[in-house]
Amino acid sequence: MPALDEGEYKIMARLIAQFIDNGIMLVAAAVLLRFYFKPEATRLYRKKWIPFACAFMILYSLVEIGLAYREHLQSRLPTRQELEKTILANNTVADSDLRYTSPYGYSILIPRGYAYTEFDSGPFSLTAIKGTSGLVVARHACRGALGKIVAETCGYLKQKNPTYAFSHQQSITIGGTPAIRTNVAVTKENGPVEGFILYFKTGNNLFQVMITCAAADFSDNKTAFESIIESLTL
Repeated sequence: MPALDEGEYKIMARLIAQFIDNGIMLVAAAVLLRFYFKPEATRLYRKKWIPFACAFMILYSLVEIGLAYREHLQSRLPTRQELEKTILANNTVADSDLRYTSPYGYSILIPRGYAYTEFDSGPFSLTAIKGTSGLVVARHACRGALGKIVAETCGYLKQKNPTYAFSHQQSITIGGTPAIRTNVAVTKENGPVEGFILYFKTGNNLFQVMITCAAADFSDNKTAFESIIESLTL
């Protein structure tokens, strides 16, 4: 299969960057939906505006990705209704630490207390939330070199939002498969966010594993986040 040219690398990087950027918004929507059904969350329980806010965030994310990159997507994006229905109907709270095994060949830890949703089709594979913390796993058809795609993706994100900061980037292996891990920090509309992103390729699929939380909670969650990232096997 021919290598990507410079233009194709930029297109691929921008698509992946869009999923990272909007993944934070999807997690925020999932968190709000969870609080909507949680009586002890008195400030948010059954507030009428929450489903509309969630629908807007989900729709905005999907439309922004779809309109800009529709010709480059290898799998159909879920509609807003499909994604919202999946989150509401299939959200399961882990009663104890569990190991989730994906049909796409990866396995990852979901700690006790996380509410997780697996997706049957499309580029989203898994989401899991707890408090302000969120895990998103996405999959893209990609035949480019991992290091170059990651470099282009980070550069585009910083160009789009100068508050993006990437640090402690490491080249690692997961069961012999090359991977790249980096710390990420960014200020979004709902405040500063920190976390980790892990990239790896299997065949012609590139996976991005992103786990983030509100920056104020990062120090409390850092050890748990590292355990999740380090638990991934192929």
